Formats: sequence, C-alpha cells, structure tokens
Amino acid sequence: MNSCILITSHLNTPDKVEAGISQLEFFQKQDNILPIIYVGNYPIPEIVQQYPIVKQCQYTSDNPTTLGNRILITPTKSVMDYGYAHLSQILMGFHLCNQLNYDYVHHFNYDVLLEEGEYERLLDVSKTQDFIYHPWGDDAINSCLFSIQTQKFIDATAPLAHFYYNENPPGITSGWFFETWLKWAFEYSGVYSDLNNFSDIKFKLLIDN
Repeated sequence: MNSCILITSHLNTPDKVEAGISQLEFFQKQDNILPIIYVGNYPIPEIVQQYPIVKQCQYTSDNPTTLGNRILITPTKSVMDYGYAHLSQILMGFHLCNQLNYDYVHHFNYDVLLEEGEYERLLDVSKTQDFIYHPWGDDAINSCLFSIQTQKFIDATAPLAHFYYNENPPGITSGWFFETWLKWAFEYSGVYSDLNNFSDIKFKLLIDN
C-alpha cells in the first residue's frame, strides 16, 4: 500500500495560516511521516510550501458555489453553501494523489490536529485499507478527517458531483449539506456494501467553523 496524507485548505486569514502551520509542525514531529500533498483554493503561503514534509502543492482559484447559489440556513444564520467548492478541491487532491501513484489517502482538513499517539494508531487501523471515517450524526460523514483507497473515493463521488452542483441529489435528507451529501454519495454509488467502519481516532479542530 502506497499511502499519503492529503491536506485540503482555504488559508485566507492569519488564523487559518497559523492553524495550517501548527498542523504541519505536529506532522513534522512524527516518526514514519507519510508524504504530504497540500492543495488549496486560496493561495498556499510560501511557508507552507517550504516544509520538507510537503512533497507537492496544487492551487486552484476555483471556489464554486452551486447552480442556484444555494443558501444553507442554520438556527443562527444563513450562509452560502460552499460544499461544492470543498468537494471540487478534495477531488482535485485525490486525482493528484492518484497521478502520483498513491493508492491510499489520509485526508485532513488544514485545521485538524490529532491527539498525541493517534497518528501511529491511524496508520495501524488503516492497514485494512477500508474506508475509515467519523460519522456526523446518523446521516452524514465528517469530511475533516477520513482515510480511504484513492480510486474508491473518486469512484464514489466524481460521477455524482453534478447532483451537488445542480442541487438535486435524489432522495437526500432535507436540509442537506456537504457532509450529508458525502454519505449519500457513498450509499447511492454502492462502492461499499456497508459504511460501518467508524473511526475513534481522537482529534480537535483548531478553527471553530
């Protein structure tokens, strides 16, 4: 198994850049650190690009919304749905990992920080090569941290991305958002017969989204 770490990012504020650097500092201290592929839809700072553990960076200026500029309504506010931009960036990263012959990917959002000892445990549990993820309630998958075979992620999501852009995933839960769509895509695609390989890897988010 040829594995890597894929970090997706949108480092458009000093706090986000600081979080991204803190994450890289954590990884740099680990034994057996995997190659890191860093992608973003906001320019990636030179300080990030120059970390020796970062093997390749790719930036896109695309930050697309959906066809009708879908709005997400929360109990406290209404916000633009940039889930399609997140999906597009993750897919860009997975295609890059595929081109570089990495067949298994540990995906991290730029602000995910593992607790001490959890990196080694993540490498151990991923030896099954299964899809390892944290559920988000009953009908969603946490997109901040998951591990999966590269091609299986592409197979499950790329052919269905148009449903997100067009705002019409068939049979999806009302009030859906990106994490809901992600679970829906895996169920709809049938790439896995079940989605029960939950992760208990402990982490925190450095940025409160």
